[in-house]
Amino acid sequence: MRTGERRHRGYRRGFTLVELLVVIAIIGTLVALLLPAVQSARESARRTQCINNEKQIALALHNYHDVYHSFPPGTLAGWGHSWAAHILPQLEQRPLFDTIDWGDVGNWYDTDPVSLALQNLARARISVFRCPSQPGPDSDNHVISDRFRTNYVANAGSDVTIDDVANPPGSQTDMTNSNGVLLANLCWNPWRTTSLRDITDGTSNTLMIGEAIYASTIPEGCDFCHRFYLYHPEFDT
Repeated sequence: MRTGERRHRGYRRGFTLVELLVVIAIIGTLVALLLPAVQSARESARRTQCINNEKQIALALHNYHDVYHSFPPGTLAGWGHSWAAHILPQLEQRPLFDTIDWGDVGNWYDTDPVSLALQNLARARISVFRCPSQPGPDSDNHVISDRFRTNYVANAGSDVTIDDVANPPGSQTDMTNSNGVLLANLCWNPWRTTSLRDITDGTSNTLMIGEAIYASTIPEGCDFCHRFYLYHPEFDT
């Protein structure tokens, strides 16, 4: 009898099905509560990186101004090198900057081949020009295969529109009214720039660059999805 009692006392009861389901439900609830918090923390870290990118770009633009006493030109008409290419040395990208042939601006139409140097420039991946919150691929194949997409755009002014590629080079007039910080220029006046003294509204009241998040499912050839990067072969499809 005592042996049976000892055996009975040593018996351990396992979980019942109901208890197991309750535990699973509790774990599921905790996961449901914690997962959004984890995702929110990750997105917060990504947003912090995006803001830091803007600060680095703005600092590079001001350092450029300290050297040349003006901000860089925004772009040459609808193609050519952009403002981002001019500030490469200020972003510790001097080796890439030294490969640029400023006389090689490509072409207006995409029927002529783009030089290998410009293709490599368009493909160059510099993390400061990419916001990690941007979904989808970091490149497209419009005109140049594997062309890098940037998320940062410059303020070219309030009266700048996209050119019509059906017009021949030199006939576009929509960029002559560029009045922003980083001016959009025309081929006959490519180096028109803005200095701090030209910003009469005050630098704290004037947008210089901004972040542009584009759709991850954009079609190839979408005008406003292209975002000027170091080199843009043709902005006016």
